[in-house]
Amino acid sequence: MSDGRSDPASELMLLREVVRRPLDYGLDHRHACLTSVLEFSTRNPRCVRDSEASARQKIDGCLEGSRSRPSDSRPIERQIRRQLLEVKQDLAWTELDHLLSVDSRYWNGDRYARLAKSLCVLAVLWRYQR
Repeated sequence: MSDGRSDPASELMLLREVVRRPLDYGLDHRHACLTSVLEFSTRNPRCVRDSEASARQKIDGCLEGSRSRPSDSRPIERQIRRQLLEVKQDLAWTELDHLLSVDSRYWNGDRYARLAKSLCVLAVLWRYQR
C-alpha cells in the first residue's frame, strides 16, 4: 500500500486466510461467527478498508520505538498480543450475539465491521512477525 490507497480485494483475501486457518493466527479454535463476518465483509468491503495501512502504522510505531535496540522483536510481539486480545474480545461478543440470536442489524453490522478490520490487522502483523 505504498501509494496510500486501500485495496479491498487484498484485504478480503487476508480475512479469508484468517477465517480458513484461524489457528495459524493465534486464535484458539475456529469460531462459528467467522464465516458470518467474512460473508458480511464480502458484501460490505468498505469495512476492511485501510486495515493494511493501519497494521503498517502499528508496525512502524513498533519499529520506531525499538530503533535503539534493532534486535528487539518484543514491541512487535506485544502489539500482536494486544491485537489478538482485541480480536478475541470481539469474537466473544459476536459469538454471544449468535448464541442469544441477537438480530439487531445495526449492532451486528458495527460489530462485524470492527471485527473484520481487527482480523485483517492481525493477519498483517502476524505475517510481519514471520
